[in-house]
Amino acid sequence: MSKEGVKLKSMKDVLILIKSTQQANDDDEAATYEPEIIEIITKGKFEKKEMGYSLTYEEMGEDFKYLTTLSFDVKSDGQKIATIMKKGGLNTMLVIEEGKRTNCWHGTNYGNLQIGVLGELIRSEPGENGGDLELCYKIDVNSIFTSNNRVEVNFKYYDVEE
Repeated sequence: MSKEGVKLKSMKDVLILIKSTQQANDDDEAATYEPEIIEIITKGKFEKKEMGYSLTYEEMGEDFKYLTTLSFDVKSDGQKIATIMKKGGLNTMLVIEEGKRTNCWHGTNYGNLQIGVLGELIRSEPGENGGDLELCYKIDVNSIFTSNNRVEVNFKYYDVEE
């Protein structure tokens, strides 16, 4: 505890491995595209919070003109809620709540796009040496299904040499 009686937050350096799979559908539901898979490994921060935890890392924006901060905020108080936030040149916020549809927004070069996010699965397993996070959700635009999404995150704590 600090002098003011406030519990200090636990911030740790982490190595983050992310595998993101998106499978989009055409307007014709019979036409399904091949899944798009993106995998990255990066350094970031793990922060223990009162009601859960946050994983944060930085990446270059899509046009390499700006730095983007991306974070996963996960509730671990029995609620099945995770938030993916992207802050930089274009901002996005997806709220994933298992078993519920939420209205969210995604920044584009032409303005914000309102999208629906239907949370299917949130599996969060933080531990002593790191942890795993899995998010499965569907996205719709104007109530028209556009994609199935799965994000698998593995993170490991490490000490930064001074």
